[in-house]
Amino acid sequence: AMPAELPLLIKLHPLAEATHGRARYLPFLRPIDRIAPPDSDTLSLIANSTLVITTNSSAGVEALMLERPVLVLGEAGYGGGGFTHDYHGRDDLASLIHDARRTAATAARTSSRDRYLYELAFCELVHLDRHPLRSPLCDEEYERLAIRIAELIDPTSVGADWTPVFDEIDRKSTRL
Repeated sequence: AMPAELPLLIKLHPLAEATHGRARYLPFLRPIDRIAPPDSDTLSLIANSTLVITTNSSAGVEALMLERPVLVLGEAGYGGGGFTHDYHGRDDLASLIHDARRTAATAARTSSRDRYLYELAFCELVHLDRHPLRSPLCDEEYERLAIRIAELIDPTSVGADWTPVFDEIDRKSTRL
């Protein structure tokens, strides 16, 4: 289903790497395809990609932030919002991949994507204690994702201490 000229680089989810290993995917690879090493920097891989295909990974969110087209194969929280390309099992996957790579970002698609990223970073992730779907098991992951989103919005902030920023946002929101 992959276009012949398009090399596929697979970055396994750490859980898949631990449970299934790479050998499971080797029979499906063409000579031009590769599996990224487990310690590969996901952001660098995305930055050098023309398309990110995912099921429901945070890599899809990172691709949106880096303005890469995202093809969603599963039920991702960011799918179906008008800013991703969504596979529904009945589409021709090769055509969908081709269209996703070639479709220019429209103003409406970009605006929808930006609204989603803002909502994710500042309304949900920063205010975990007030989020209706809050799970104690996810707090640390969500906080890391919020910081990563902020760092992508402002690359000069990498490694910054975000506690004062989050505290200030919390103080302002409690006054509302």
